[in-house]
Amino acid sequence: MKASEFMMREFSAVGEDTPIRDLVRLFYQSGSSGLPVVDTEQRVVGFISERDIIEAALPGYFDLLQSESFWPEVEQFSKKLREIAQDPVRAYMVRDVGKVHQDEDDLYVAELMIQKGFKLIPVVDHGGVLIGLVRRIDLLKGLL
Repeated sequence: MKASEFMMREFSAVGEDTPIRDLVRLFYQSGSSGLPVVDTEQRVVGFISERDIIEAALPGYFDLLQSESFWPEVEQFSKKLREIAQDPVRAYMVRDVGKVHQDEDDLYVAELMIQKGFKLIPVVDHGGVLIGLVRRIDLLKGLL
């Protein structure tokens, strides 16, 4: 089965200039924890997740979580989030983003998700334009 057969066709994406404040609002409204970032021609140029925003506000946070003595100061986190609220998504997005072509088969998509630990993969057409998203659950449902 091809990616185009089991991808989500209704999805959200953000532009590189989207402010972090708007991104957080979109995460909340959509229930998504990550979104592809597109240029003005709708080509995928990156990916941004909640984790990227947390890392921007509290660098090293996820590494420090492994320490029993680490307890983040909520006020520090809140202050930093307010400081970056107007920054563009491009400042924190991951640029080396995994994506698949619409004609890739399900096995390739599954391997990529497993190897890279992706929860979501953008699907592009022959011109590199974003046309869909594959979530892990879409893949599982498609394989059943």
